Amino acid sequence: MPTDDSNPPSLGGDTWFRDLIACLPDGLLVVDQDGMIRYANPAAQQLFRQSEGELIDTPIGMSIKLGEQPEIELPGAAGPRFAEIHVSSAEWHGQFAWLLTLRDITERKLIAETLRESEERFKSLLQNVPRVAIQGYGLDGRVHYWNKASAALYGYNEQEALAGNLLTLIIPPEMRDAVRDALNNVAAGGEIDNGELSLMCKDGSRVSVYSSHSVVRRPGQAPELFCIDIDLTERDVLGEQLRQSQRLESVGQLTGGVAHDFNNLLTVILGNAELLTEELASDSRLQPLASMVSIAAQRGAELTRHLLAFARRQPLDPKTADLNQLAEAMQPLIHRALPENIALSFIPDPDLGMTEIDAGELDTALLNLAVNARDAMPDGGKLTIETANALLDSDYATYNYEVTPGEYVMICVSDTGTGMTPDTLQRAFEPFFTTKGIGKGSGLGLSMVFGFTKQSGGHIKIYSELGEGTAIKLYFPRVQGVQQSTSQPETELVLQGEGEHILIAEDDDLVLKHLDAQLRSLGYRVTAVTSGPEALASLKAHGDIELLLTDIIMPGGMNGRELADRARAEFPSLKVLYTSGYTENAMIHHGRLESGVELLSKPYTRLALANKLRQVIKAPTGENH
Repeated sequence: MPTDDSNPPSLGGDTWFRDLIACLPDGLLVVDQDGMIRYANPAAQQLFRQSEGELIDTPIGMSIKLGEQPEIELPGAAGPRFAEIHVSSAEWHGQFAWLLTLRDITERKLIAETLRESEERFKSLLQNVPRVAIQGYGLDGRVHYWNKASAALYGYNEQEALAGNLLTLIIPPEMRDAVRDALNNVAAGGEIDNGELSLMCKDGSRVSVYSSHSVVRRPGQAPELFCIDIDLTERDVLGEQLRQSQRLESVGQLTGGVAHDFNNLLTVILGNAELLTEELASDSRLQPLASMVSIAAQRGAELTRHLLAFARRQPLDPKTADLNQLAEAMQPLIHRALPENIALSFIPDPDLGMTEIDAGELDTALLNLAVNARDAMPDGGKLTIETANALLDSDYATYNYEVTPGEYVMICVSDTGTGMTPDTLQRAFEPFFTTKGIGKGSGLGLSMVFGFTKQSGGHIKIYSELGEGTAIKLYFPRVQGVQQSTSQPETELVLQGEGEHILIAEDDDLVLKHLDAQLRSLGYRVTAVTSGPEALASLKAHGDIELLLTDIIMPGGMNGRELADRARAEFPSLKVLYTSGYTENAMIHHGRLESGVELLSKPYTRLALANKLRQVIKAPTGENH
């Protein structure tokens, strides 16, 4: 029968062929040269979620080209439907037609998308795990994964790490052969050992970590290793603090026992010396000798009192008191102990809270600190006594394990003297340790202050730099409800950063790493250096640093103020925030900073750091200098 080209016949004319196509698991469409659907088998109808009547004589709604189209979202389908399509052409009854085979991949795609989202969530979780460095790498050492904690720990950002090799990034030269052997062992089907390692950082320093490895083996693929590194720096620091504390505790126990026994002997000596003094009153030769014995015994009693103070065994009589009043009352006595070439400055906090303290022992402690400061300034200088409220939070307590987090009142005695070497600083609280000449000091002044502060439930901290001076801060627990501050309380809202780039200049490695982690957790980008010259080089290398956070006292011939001056000369819009163990008033009056600079005194809380950063960053350019 002749064919009417204007009305091509339907495939439905052949029942057998129609039934065969209806059984196909894949969708089948016949589309004419005008793009209109002429036939849709049941699988295609199910894929489009439309009946045959709804599909026939409707436009296909997508471009058609020969060959494979690996994945396409079907137009007009109810809900997202995806298919792999193969397109061929045929001449059917003298007419050109497209034959589309559609394989439903909707479920497979949804599973893949769910898996991808799950992997992304997992990667995001690992990427933001605080203080746990996680890396993924192959048997050749090439890095495949590098989280933020790895960047903070080792100094390489993600881009640098992914372009490098673990062997040359963080494995020290002396360990590389052993690591290669371990990787070869994994390639042969073995595992890799876990343990403590000393690894390299970008700046050449070493960091102690506990490294734990897992081997991931997939069929047909080379094994991949995932490594979790836990920074042991904090553990080592706390361990050293514990050892120092145990050593002082042992010395204290010995000292206290000796002082107790010595006091018993002095009681006998003093009693007999007093009797002899009275009985020999008329003997011009022996009476002065008895008096000398009595005076020496009294000095010995004073010595044992200091020893008992260090051992925390002296009897205290604490009462609720205002440190401002006690310190003010001590000014005349302290002033008399100072030569004319040392200026005394007292800066009280008008809103200072109350504390429970033995007033007499505090007087003795302040006098000891003043005398030590005097001796550290043989050519004159300035002695500053300052009070303030302080919050020692859990973050501060992490690095000072003996501290109980909470509110304290602080009194600081700072000088512009010779300062201490690191070795001296470590031994400063030991009884009988002194750097003074023979006969010029017993070495019990600071040890007595240490013991008194600890026995009062407080905390003592020394900040000192050789040639720059010393600041000693005494913290005593604040008594709640006795006196409330009239100042506005600091907001409890921790203000987050907005991705600003901050440059840290800090010579203390532990503080540097801690501050780096804090700023990153607050939403800032961070570059960290340990000296002024490094900071200037970083400013030139990065064009987007908005704020310089610098310690005031740094080695290397350039202090924080000199660094800020040189940096601002070249980058006038740069904001600057100083940080120091010295109090703000002490630093200003020492002449290192003028009024108007922004200073964050150590120790500071995460809240204080976050809010101070926002204050400085948001300040108009020109107000910060």
